[in-house]
Amino acid sequence: MQPLISDKEQLRRLIVCELKAHDPVHENVLKHTFRVANLCRSFAEKVQLAQATVEKLEMACWLHDFGLKNCADSELINWVGELNPFQRQKLERHPLASAEIAYELLADSDISDWVLHHHCLRGRGVAGYPVDRCYELKTMPVPLQILICSDQFDSAFSGRCSDPKTAQAIAAEIEHLGAIR
Repeated sequence: MQPLISDKEQLRRLIVCELKAHDPVHENVLKHTFRVANLCRSFAEKVQLAQATVEKLEMACWLHDFGLKNCADSELINWVGELNPFQRQKLERHPLASAEIAYELLADSDISDWVLHHHCLRGRGVAGYPVDRCYELKTMPVPLQILICSDQFDSAFSGRCSDPKTAQAIAAEIEHLGAIR
């Protein structure tokens, strides 16, 4: 399969245009996306990943929540409190939707795999996200470890996570993961 997008800058512009075309809530997703990408780039360079891997990781970051635009409306993204089963199911579709979009755009199985598993850790989904196959820490690719840590860190400490217990749980997950050695 040939990628529809082969240039990193072209992908970045597409993400910006698509998310800004939605409502202001998706602009918050856009801001989160770029904060995660910046964190990932910093961590990846710190652990001296190959430049090509850093570039792929950055593209995975830009796409990791892109499926939210198809799965979740403004009300659901801004929801405060516990989700009902229907809302949770709707929100939990975004990793798969994001991974499908990533593969369709980039035709890169590493990127789509990292995007699919960005809520997945220790044989279960982080925050309850169900994924058929989660990596064990010892087999988890380092770029995915970096993506999970960066995404969880930004969610917990940028005001996106309104529940202090959830923020504490995320911090514990990051500490357990220990991705940045």
